[in-house]
Amino acid sequence: MKNIKSFFLLIVLLNIVSFSQTQEKIPWPSLADSPWPVARGDVQATGRSEFIGPKNPEILWRKTYPLGIYNGPIIGNNGILFFGTIAGNFTASNENYFYCTDSEGELIWRFTTTNWVANDCAPVAASDGTVYFGTQGPNPAYFYALDSTGDIKWSYISESPFNIRNMVVDKEGNIFTATLDSLISFTPNGEIRFKSAISKITGKGLSLSPSGDTLYAISVYYKDPEYIYTVHSINSKSGEVFWEKQFYWMVGGQTILVDNSNKIYFQAVPISYPQQFIPKIFCLNPDGSTNWISPEDIYVNYGPTIDKYGNISFFASIKENGEFISTITSLDYNGNLRWFYEFEKEERFEGDRIFSEHGSVCDDEGTIYAASHYGYYLYAISKEGELLWQIPLDDKLYASSSPVITSEGNIIIGMHHGFWNDNVKNNLIAIGDNPNSVKEDELPSEYKLEQNYPNPFNPSTTIKFSLPVRSEVKLSIFNLLGQEIETLFQGEKEAGSYEYVFENKSLSTGVYFYVLESQQSRLSRKMMLIK
Repeated sequence: MKNIKSFFLLIVLLNIVSFSQTQEKIPWPSLADSPWPVARGDVQATGRSEFIGPKNPEILWRKTYPLGIYNGPIIGNNGILFFGTIAGNFTASNENYFYCTDSEGELIWRFTTTNWVANDCAPVAASDGTVYFGTQGPNPAYFYALDSTGDIKWSYISESPFNIRNMVVDKEGNIFTATLDSLISFTPNGEIRFKSAISKITGKGLSLSPSGDTLYAISVYYKDPEYIYTVHSINSKSGEVFWEKQFYWMVGGQTILVDNSNKIYFQAVPISYPQQFIPKIFCLNPDGSTNWISPEDIYVNYGPTIDKYGNISFFASIKENGEFISTITSLDYNGNLRWFYEFEKEERFEGDRIFSEHGSVCDDEGTIYAASHYGYYLYAISKEGELLWQIPLDDKLYASSSPVITSEGNIIIGMHHGFWNDNVKNNLIAIGDNPNSVKEDELPSEYKLEQNYPNPFNPSTTIKFSLPVRSEVKLSIFNLLGQEIETLFQGEKEAGSYEYVFENKSLSTGVYFYVLESQQSRLSRKMMLIK
């Protein structure tokens, strides 16, 4: 009897571990219906997409937007792009710009601000079509809420600049941003909910817990003879601080990553031994205690992304034979080294190291995408640590913003040439599959049933599946009792990938299963209907 109890306890524990590692996109009703409505893809700053990037990439198009692109683009409703500038406009016009384009990079509207400084505070696209962004200043700086046509809904004037890399909204649509001297929360109508004197958040990002109740921020202040960095856990309703934790050094532009269990991840040097100056990935529990720290001799260059399996990946330098080599490094959910991909020597620069100034991102297959800062290449690294492809960008421009992955599987990246250089060309770049490059041996290698999107859904959702060979298949919907309630398709299909739209007409709120059956396999996944 004791052995039976132990067996069931083990099963429960394994299920808990498995569940805790699984990372799924959390619905956020206040954000645009888009794969990338904020600068890191979601309010948890995961850098994770539910879509799959290109397999056989080519440059689809390049567009020119003067004054350069920083902290963008983001994607709003219907695939439209938003981004602000990084360079000052040093002409006689004394103005600067914020752009809205279609999914092909063609201008829809341009909003003109009233001074020459950059608009590089990362924008946010809300579900009602509102887009938020801020300006650097100087005195005054502006925070804008624009409607879908580019007209001002409301604005806020600050004596201190807005230039954080990641803004967020909670599930009720309240917006959070920061200046050099304050953390500010607005209602959707522009009323101030709270203003906290947490200074020097500039250059950092904000992120939210899965519930939306906790806001995370990083601040910095000078304490002779060093700068001290602080991670803040904040009540998003009131602005009160739950807990704080100090570090000796952190990357200037990173945003705290939050997983689905409300564990947080960031890059820092422990305050207890600054003399070593080897930045680590820290994983903290929701109460601020340390869960794990990345292994020794891994010098973390920039903040991580987390895939749907719970694996953490980031730019890093690893000490090998007494020398540091440039890598993309991956850890498992418990902080153990999985693998690292070493960049070839001819790809290196900046002291023989690949340098990045943005967090990497990953797609639904766990493929990691990252660009070298000085515009040389965009890389795709598989979830096993193998180079899938690299594509040249522009060796005259900087890639300081994370790439974004569209619902079509394209990658878009914005580039610039610094604050003092407004002479940039071809700085908005789209990368996608070459439709003529798909070969027969690149057909699906196995039967695959993907997670429906959106999920939860109402009233419709898309189901995708792949067949490695010509097959007789059946795609059906079942309830929790195992009763088949609808057949979406039954018949023969050639090898390839397919999708079907399930349109709910009579079902009630609840959990359902969709099942793909063939002679060779039976695959199923859960989905949730919410009315």
